[in-house]
Amino acid sequence: MYFIGLDLSLCSTGVAILDELGEPIYLSRIVSSDLRGLERLIFIKKQIEEILNDIEIECIAIEGYSYGSQGRAIFNIGEIGGIVRIMIFERGIKMMIVPPSIVKMFVGAKGNAKKEVVIQAYNDLYSAFFRKCDNDEVDALILSKIAYYYNHRIGITNSQYELVKKLEEKCEII
Repeated sequence: MYFIGLDLSLCSTGVAILDELGEPIYLSRIVSSDLRGLERLIFIKKQIEEILNDIEIECIAIEGYSYGSQGRAIFNIGEIGGIVRIMIFERGIKMMIVPPSIVKMFVGAKGNAKKEVVIQAYNDLYSAFFRKCDNDEVDALILSKIAYYYNHRIGITNSQYELVKKLEEKCEII
């Protein structure tokens, strides 16, 4: 059984997969910045479908909507979020919608921290070497770890454990 983290984005969706031991086995981005409208939505949908079809999944964590978006992007982000949520729900896979602030706090950053601060907090916590441009992958990794630890609750720091215990009240779990 695998655990997936999805950092949905119109231009660069982060995808991370952990195995049954919580070890990363896949890390990538779905880059769709050169597409627009329905072509972009269909492309992202097909890429995620391929991932969902290939493995047996225990839980998927998706970052919730950021309410800082403006203009037409609000509608486009809502469309891709809805499409992905429906795909996961129709497959009967457990899904967690994790607020962006929880994603940041999981690695010890403040809930309103900037991307580079979250990346540095992840690097410090996991002895990793991600760069600023890797923010989609880092968010996806954090989300996959949240999905894993929510279901296993072992091998995490005390503050992460307390955060995981609170996920049911802070997250939408379907």
